Amino acid sequence: MCDWRMLLVVLLAIGPATAGDDIDEAALFSDTNTVIDSAKIVNTLKGDTANFPKKTVGFSGQVVSAGVAAATREFFSDPQSDRIGFAGSMVGNLMLDIRLISGVKAFANLEAGYAASLSQMQVNLREIFVDANIAHRVYLRTGKQVLQWGPCNFWNPTDLINVEKKLFIQKIGYREGAYGLKLHVPFGTLANVYGFLDAKDVSSIDSLAGAAKVEFLLGGTEFAFSGWGKQDREPVFGFDVTTGIWDFNVAGELSLSYGNNASSLHEENGVLGLHREDDKLITHACLGLTRWFDLLNMSDRLMVIGELYYNSAGYSKNAFADPDTAYRYSEPLNAISATGMPTVKTSGTKTDFLVGHGLYERNSYSHYYLALFTSISRFINTSMTLNLNAIGNLEQQCAMLSAGLTYTSLSDFSLGVTVAGNVGKKNTEYTFKSPENPALMLQLTAGMAF
Repeated sequence: MCDWRMLLVVLLAIGPATAGDDIDEAALFSDTNTVIDSAKIVNTLKGDTANFPKKTVGFSGQVVSAGVAAATREFFSDPQSDRIGFAGSMVGNLMLDIRLISGVKAFANLEAGYAASLSQMQVNLREIFVDANIAHRVYLRTGKQVLQWGPCNFWNPTDLINVEKKLFIQKIGYREGAYGLKLHVPFGTLANVYGFLDAKDVSSIDSLAGAAKVEFLLGGTEFAFSGWGKQDREPVFGFDVTTGIWDFNVAGELSLSYGNNASSLHEENGVLGLHREDDKLITHACLGLTRWFDLLNMSDRLMVIGELYYNSAGYSKNAFADPDTAYRYSEPLNAISATGMPTVKTSGTKTDFLVGHGLYERNSYSHYYLALFTSISRFINTSMTLNLNAIGNLEQQCAMLSAGLTYTSLSDFSLGVTVAGNVGKKNTEYTFKSPENPALMLQLTAGMAF
């Protein structure tokens, strides 16, 4: 078990540490996918504020319209128009970037989305935070933020902080930020110390979670040791590394805990319940290879990323393969009836139990997964990019495939088309009956950035 007070002491202890080398502040604060790059700020360790830029307030954003048509597996055996679903949506983001002459920054990302099929509008504040520093040696970020925690492209076993996992089919809009306090202490080019005090969904101080990471650079290899803890939870320890081998960029992540912090489905005598492993080593690992290739006399035109993921806590049996048998639930779940009224289910299928109790984590249900991401830039012309991606559950022998083509003009107007499908035998992770598992999906997008 992890004591939150010890985590708090660790985070406070690393705060006063100092670094001797000049720091590129723009690089330090570039770990979010929404912060707008700014001009470099001159280090002012001697109190020279004359070189600071003036206070600036900037606005930027994007608007994207999307239409999605999805066909069920039944459509291909018995074509009927009602087996092709359609959804239209519009998402807009307005981003505010404030920079003071003292080096303090503030950022906010307000997102508004409209779902035409439901005639509903949602407004979310994806990120809002303030950046500050102590003598340009200790850097702080407080607020709702998306963090870069782990070097792998798709799976990040060491990331127990971010609210949203990365999606295979990229969502329209931005990821939800986690609320808390981030601390960063750089030691020149040799090492970095990070800490994060996680305050999301916290109502009392003993519900706080904490994470810390120490990162080193030796030659061309960067590696880090990390830890995460919360009261009444098993501590999780992590290791990640990035390096170059021949023409490949190699990234790896490993997380270890003695006992699982997530519950799983347990069946006994036809009754389904919740179970948590508390006396077993739980391992999550990811290994990724990235390489750029020259193509048709253009350098670095083709990028290929391959990742292998292992989840020791994954299920050996396929619960989705039993879609008709009704089981009794020892843990009833809240559901919506056919008439749209809230109800409590005390029996049902394994799939309903998994999804209803939040036990199913997409792309991390079984033990072994493999993903491949390819991108061809300057495809046909300099404004077009072609993406061909695949992700597979190796144990259940099923996969998701996608192909996407995007066009972006010099005026930041964009058009995109994505075709995706789920393949494999019936009732696997990627083929069981679910809105997320259409047999074939076509998505068209049009947008602009400003």
